[in-house]
Amino acid sequence: MIEEMSSLGIMLGKEPRLVDVIKEQYAYRAQVWPIDDSQTYKGRVLVMHNPGEDVTLYHRLIDVLGKHGYETFYCQMTNVYESSLDIYNEMSRILDLCINDIDSQSYVKSHKLHLIGHFIGGSRILNYCVKGKFKHRIKSIISINPFLSACPEFASLISQTTTPFLALVLPKSKTSALPIKYEHLTSDRRWLSYLQSKKFNFSTITANYLYEIQHISHVLQNKRKFNDFAVHNVLLIHSKKDPVSTVKGTEYFAKYCPAENIRLLEYEKGLNNLFIETDDVFDKLSDDLITWLNEN
Repeated sequence: MIEEMSSLGIMLGKEPRLVDVIKEQYAYRAQVWPIDDSQTYKGRVLVMHNPGEDVTLYHRLIDVLGKHGYETFYCQMTNVYESSLDIYNEMSRILDLCINDIDSQSYVKSHKLHLIGHFIGGSRILNYCVKGKFKHRIKSIISINPFLSACPEFASLISQTTTPFLALVLPKSKTSALPIKYEHLTSDRRWLSYLQSKKFNFSTITANYLYEIQHISHVLQNKRKFNDFAVHNVLLIHSKKDPVSTVKGTEYFAKYCPAENIRLLEYEKGLNNLFIETDDVFDKLSDDLITWLNEN
């Protein structure tokens, strides 16, 4: 694993601190990745991952954040839900775990919590700011290539008429209706090889999860439905080369979102997952992220 990570330009210097919560209804183990010893603590970034992902796909981001004074909080989600309410309950449980840990740490002088997500995770955190339980504790949102409007190949994902029925009667039924290929995610040969060697599966999701994807796109593409958006600082980044989601939907959201401080950056390069893109794309992303975090 160390050799694989170093070949991808990742040099994590520390192991994460583990944070557990065990209750009758659920249990989670989260990772808190520390800052470099040379840095002063500036805040914490909570990563909201996508179906099929694990923490290794965020190691390069974790590395950059730690070098600039930002902890990373990562918790593997179950992604097994009976209803859309379960989805946001899980997000709230993870946020609760993160917030309780921040508040209990003596070294934390600034309780800044930033949420970051891309693709489905990017749209989920935007929607959480409309109706999420802990939205008042979020300092800023960073949403990258959010799935708000689909490219032609994926357009059926947000218009399938049978999905609500399946989500109601067979919420946990598996579907391969998310036709994500590795080549949609990155043009970097190293990362393509890594994804193939680990046999990541990004296409199989539950019927209820697919329904949630459709629901979010409808909510965040109707300005009347996100009037209650409650986070003041929002950074949107979208690549014009994203083969899955189009920048058009992100532009619409940026235009009508009531956030006081909202910024949209459009990239000329980069496929769907900018965290595992080529070095030039990732370096630009890193610079933009750190600039935003330092300003907010």
